[in-house]
Amino acid sequence: MKKTILGLYATVVVVLLAWGYYQAIYVAPNDAMQGEIFRIIYYHVPSFATCFFAFAISLAGSIGYLAFRRSNPNRAQISDALALAGAEVGVVFCSVGLTTGPLWGRRAWSIWWTWDARLTTTLVLWLIYVSYLLLRRFAAGPQMQTLAAVLGIFGAIDVPIVYMANRWWRTQHPAPVFGGGEGSGMDPTMTGALLWNMLAWFAWGMLVLFLRYRVERQNQKVAEREAQDALLGKARELQEPPSALRKLVFGLFAALAAGLFVWVIFLVVSSPPDPAFSDPRHNAIVAQLDHAFRRAAYAITWAIQLGYLAFLGLKWRSEKSIA
Repeated sequence: MKKTILGLYATVVVVLLAWGYYQAIYVAPNDAMQGEIFRIIYYHVPSFATCFFAFAISLAGSIGYLAFRRSNPNRAQISDALALAGAEVGVVFCSVGLTTGPLWGRRAWSIWWTWDARLTTTLVLWLIYVSYLLLRRFAAGPQMQTLAAVLGIFGAIDVPIVYMANRWWRTQHPAPVFGGGEGSGMDPTMTGALLWNMLAWFAWGMLVLFLRYRVERQNQKVAEREAQDALLGKARELQEPPSALRKLVFGLFAALAAGLFVWVIFLVVSSPPDPAFSDPRHNAIVAQLDHAFRRAAYAITWAIQLGYLAFLGLKWRSEKSIA
């Protein structure tokens, strides 16, 4: 029954993502000032919105772990699994935002990066939660979970700072599209496309967050059984996960990532400077560059998301083979 519901939900998510892509590419018009490069907003903004929600889940899980770690160990472990899942999924979506943003900025501002308040606080947020994941990876035991929960709560403090940065300070990053004061807002057609993609990527985020939570709960059960066996003096024979399949999948995605990286580097190196506006070739060259950068942003988004999904599948398979 659970598998059926999960399968139906995954189908709905795929349909929403396809519909969101259609809205972004074929329904929404080009921006009057930025042209096609503006279409990156339909992946960039939803990625950060889902990132913030995932970090909120991690915050709730971290608080729950600290609250229940002595009074209710089972609830504490559930909370810890939610905290880890939220942090990891949040890092994935934040990585998408931090890679699509510079591609957009290169065409819109003629720079890849600037150390303004919005961009700097976002990078700090990403580094904090990467540190959280490294702590979870290289430390062990209840003390690690406590330290991770504290770090997760500390990291969540930066989320509202990131969100409010371009309201509190003057930044290179554009003013808020919604609620940004006089002159803010979008064309209704653009708004519809953005909202559809917000819904689609939020649904995708909830799917991968649930899968990551299930993987972590499975990992906790395996660790608990191993601890019980160790107390009873039993030695468990661990089955190695299918290494050939694992190497094949990782090899494919490593090749994909390398190919995308080389493509983006080639795009940057080979991109000619924009000719003067008096040059009749100007509009055609700008349109080609915008199209290439938009495609790069969309491709990188999907490479990161599908690579993470493959990682979850391999991790789940590994845990099941040990259980």
